[in-house]
Amino acid sequence: MWCQLRSELLLFLADDQFFCKGIAMRVRFDSPSGPRVPDPDCILQEIRDQLAAQQKVWAEELGRDPACFAELEPQVHETFQRHADRLVASLLAQAGQQPELDKQAKKK
Repeated sequence: MWCQLRSELLLFLADDQFFCKGIAMRVRFDSPSGPRVPDPDCILQEIRDQLAAQQKVWAEELGRDPACFAELEPQVHETFQRHADRLVASLLAQAGQQPELDKQAKKK
């Protein structure tokens, strides 16, 4: 079973047999066969690196044409939303690997 979290890139994939050994759920990017979501520390480092590079690009654009701010502002918001989605997926993937989730699922 999968559920699209955002139209841009995220999909959630849960195993058909929820009570399989050790893995309660898997979260992947792009598609059910896409790359697995890295742990939150890795995602946060990727976000830091990407934002640092993007900030330079945005600053250069504004330096060349301050009037582009109206176009740039929505791009900044969209970029942060995508990064937030990636972090949420990573947190969900991490939570899905916790033994407590398996225990709670077996109670139901």
